[in-house]
Amino acid sequence: MNFAPSHYRKAIYGILAAILLLPISFLARPNQVSKDPTMAGEATGGTISQMRSKHNLSQASLSSIDPTSEVMKLASLGLHGIAVNVLWNQANQFQEKKAFDKVSSTVDTLILLQPNFVSVWEFQGHNLAYNISREFDDYQDRYFWVKEGLNFFTKGIAFNKRDHRIFDNLGLHTGLKLGGSDEKKQFRQMLRKDREYVDTFVSKFINPDRFDKPEAGGFDSWMLSYWWYDKSYHMRENLGVPKRTSDLMYWVKGPQQLRQYAEALSVDFRPGEATQKAWRTAYEAWTDRDRVGERQGFGKRDIMTSFGIEIRLEDLERELERQRAISRRMDELVPGVREELYQQRVAKLSPDDQRILKMPADQRQFKDIGEMVRIEAMLLIYEYEIAERASPENRVAAQNLLRELADGEFRRNQMDSYRYTVNYNYWRDFTNMESTVPAVLARQAAYEAAELDRQGILESFEEQVTDENGVTTTVKRDGSIDALWRYFQHTSEAVKPFPGLHDGESTFIEDLMVDFTKFGGHLRDVGREWPDDFPMQWFIDERVRRYGRANIKNLMTTEDIEARKRERGLLEEQTEQPEQTKPAEQTDQAVQADQSGQGDQ
Repeated sequence: MNFAPSHYRKAIYGILAAILLLPISFLARPNQVSKDPTMAGEATGGTISQMRSKHNLSQASLSSIDPTSEVMKLASLGLHGIAVNVLWNQANQFQEKKAFDKVSSTVDTLILLQPNFVSVWEFQGHNLAYNISREFDDYQDRYFWVKEGLNFFTKGIAFNKRDHRIFDNLGLHTGLKLGGSDEKKQFRQMLRKDREYVDTFVSKFINPDRFDKPEAGGFDSWMLSYWWYDKSYHMRENLGVPKRTSDLMYWVKGPQQLRQYAEALSVDFRPGEATQKAWRTAYEAWTDRDRVGERQGFGKRDIMTSFGIEIRLEDLERELERQRAISRRMDELVPGVREELYQQRVAKLSPDDQRILKMPADQRQFKDIGEMVRIEAMLLIYEYEIAERASPENRVAAQNLLRELADGEFRRNQMDSYRYTVNYNYWRDFTNMESTVPAVLARQAAYEAAELDRQGILESFEEQVTDENGVTTTVKRDGSIDALWRYFQHTSEAVKPFPGLHDGESTFIEDLMVDFTKFGGHLRDVGREWPDDFPMQWFIDERVRRYGRANIKNLMTTEDIEARKRERGLLEEQTEQPEQTKPAEQTDQAVQADQSGQGDQ
């Protein structure tokens, strides 16, 4: 039989292909897990496999590989992307039909096809913890599905060793669902007792002994959230894992969880030494040093901006002082010009504007403060105006100072912008304030007031107490009004050193206004009026001065109290002259009506 040349070529190609299989099988030989402890962690496969292990690209060794996942990938013939879309649609359909067990099994199949696609873990983990859990009315069922979502995330850690986002999602969902949802009180209580969850899942990644602190409430959802972020930080700092998000929003997460932990601790337990320590820890982690994770504090950390420069949020004051020093050097080069320009601008102001300008800052009222913003803009002196008047021999030096100021101004604007994004100044003052002794005493008084409110005890009362010797004594017990009074006294002392907490709007001020209103309501309930010596009257007056009367709603100002005193003085004078007044009985009714009306203000 004669063979055509094409048949010879095919035979040669087949022989060459068989020969090439030998080096390919050698190069691509997978890793094997050695039982010899001295060989643990060493790559024993082919060259390609060793390179995957060296660069952390290998998912599993030969003896621990998931055959189901590999078979499914091969069976899909490269169309596993389409298969994933089909499975996602099926999972959504099962969820609409409330077949949640089938949703879970479908999700497990999904991750077999795309274990390295972090979006799969993010989407389905969130779906289990949020969307499915809310389908149940019983908080215990919701707690189960929240844990299912968290457990789903932990399965993705082994497949994404070079991606910190799995730990980020664990921190986010642990904090928001277990510590911030509507059922947070029940969830946090259940988590403290859920040793099975700790021992089965959490202990694989985090040492649970870190949470076993009776003085701090034991195992806590917010601290668990912090430790998940700590794992993510460890990957970035020590393993060289590439960054997947902006520096600002990445490094802020850990300190935020410590602050939330201190807040939750102050609500769940009677505030004391443990809560004060938690607030101090949160303050230090926010500004200088994170002593829990043993790393730089958020404010001292180098943060890369979107413009490609590194800044530190705590350096803003230093940058401002640096710019003031440059301005002083400019004044030395061109003496007297700044004052001359300022006086020229002042002279052009209207008489009313000049009156507002000369007014002491603490005497300016709401409208005056608004006008001062416009006036200050009119008086603003730009550095280039001063540099233009420099003598010829100083002009080059003045231009150099202008460039220094421009660079510093750019950095300062970046710091200002990034501080504003995370509300840095407010949380620095707030955590610092909460770590003081007066703030702890205020929290204790507020905790006691809440307990007395639940018991319906508004006013103080006397109680007969018999000791072990049979001696009976009368003891005065505080009511909610007395506890709130102590709360306002201590809060006033705690807040005064932090002017930043008085300004603007914040949840802290909103909560204070709610407490003021509650206090006034309790007074009306027992037939009492707003006191003349209210501990935080200065705070109410300051809010009115800066933001107008509408800012305090129906609360009384010092001006209202003085008016009440004056009005009562007139009524007393009228009572002394019966020929010019109504009968005594009618006068008493008028006084009562006046008191009732003032109490409703």
